[in-house]
Amino acid sequence: MLVKSRRKHRPGVRNSELLLMLLSDQPSLMTSNFNQEGIILINIFVQDLDNQVHEIQSREGDSLMEVLRKHEWGVAAICGGLCSCGTCHVYLDAEWLDKFPPTDPDEQDLLEVFDTRQENSRLSCQLRLQAKHDGMRLIIAPDE
Repeated sequence: MLVKSRRKHRPGVRNSELLLMLLSDQPSLMTSNFNQEGIILINIFVQDLDNQVHEIQSREGDSLMEVLRKHEWGVAAICGGLCSCGTCHVYLDAEWLDKFPPTDPDEQDLLEVFDTRQENSRLSCQLRLQAKHDGMRLIIAPDE
């Protein structure tokens, strides 16, 4: 994401100070990290099936499923994100539910077949990460 500014360069202002001034107009970006290429990195806290909590990072725009399946403790995601298997089932902390679009009919239909479904259940293949998701917490749902 490129942030354009109408502000002109100010003599004596370092680039880092200028970046902070630009970001102050974008509060959601202030809490995120940036890698060396200037790409937003999102911190996610994941509780695995052994109740271990892992802190991982993702780039803005990544599918949550893709981020989770990179780890041996992550989700299986057998269908590769086609919303047809449910092996990427997670429980989002309640405060994060409204920060994603609501479930669509396909996701709802698939979640309804699980005995482990909860009010905070989502399929991680249906969730694209944005800067506003920095600090998100979730639990990987048990296999069925």
